[in-house]
Amino acid sequence: MAVPTYAAAVLVCARTDLVGLLPARIGRHTRDTLGLVALDPPMDLPPLEISQAWHQRYDADGAHGWLRACVREVAGSLNGDDLAGVAAGDRG
Repeated sequence: MAVPTYAAAVLVCARTDLVGLLPARIGRHTRDTLGLVALDPPMDLPPLEISQAWHQRYDADGAHGWLRACVREVAGSLNGDDLAGVAAGDRG
C-alpha cells in the first residue's frame, strides 16, 4: 500500500495491522496519541532525499525563488543536512 503523506501512513498503521516506515521526527509526535510503537528498522536505510518542483514559468519569479529558498532552509534544518543542492532540477 502507498499513501500520499506521512500523516496518512500513521493513520493507516493506527487503524490496521499494517506497519509503516517514516522519519522518527514525524512519528514521535503522533505515536503516543495513537497508541503506536516505534522501533528502529532492522537494516541501514539510504538517506531521505527531499526535492522541489515547479513550472518553468516561475524560474525567474523573485517571490517564487524566495519561497523556494525558505522551503530549502526549513527542510535543511529539519533534516540536519544542508539541502542547498539536493533539489533535483533546482533552477533558482
